[in-house]
Amino acid sequence: MTGQLNVLFEKKEEPVLNDKKIISAIAARDERMLAFVVQKYSKILWKIAASILINAASVQDVEECVADVFIYLWQYPEKYDPDKAKLSSWLSVVARSKAVDSYRRIARKREISIEEIVVENLGYAENSAADEEMHSMEGENS
Repeated sequence: MTGQLNVLFEKKEEPVLNDKKIISAIAARDERMLAFVVQKYSKILWKIAASILINAASVQDVEECVADVFIYLWQYPEKYDPDKAKLSSWLSVVARSKAVDSYRRIARKREISIEEIVVENLGYAENSAADEEMHSMEGENS
């Protein structure tokens, strides 16, 4: 019985690749490690980005958002602190932030300012008035 308890309380071995080793390798510009991270986390980051960008963006926009996360990791590996969070958690927060930024950018492009609406409507009203005047003049000349 004590042998079974010892098994439960034995210190677990750390995985060969922990977050500290991964981020150290990326900071040392190890492209293979970045490829490993991309392969390992792409699916979950895709789900996070797509859940925010759904009905607002294309598949290409979601792909770009996920790619931006890995570019950010490559450019700023020192921003991740393995003592504060797991790499997967940190990447998820970055993905969420990038997706929200992308959503806002897309929404801004779709917005039409009140000034544009007024100008459009005034232009339409002026054209309609001119058309009516022209039609009435044609009717008088006939």
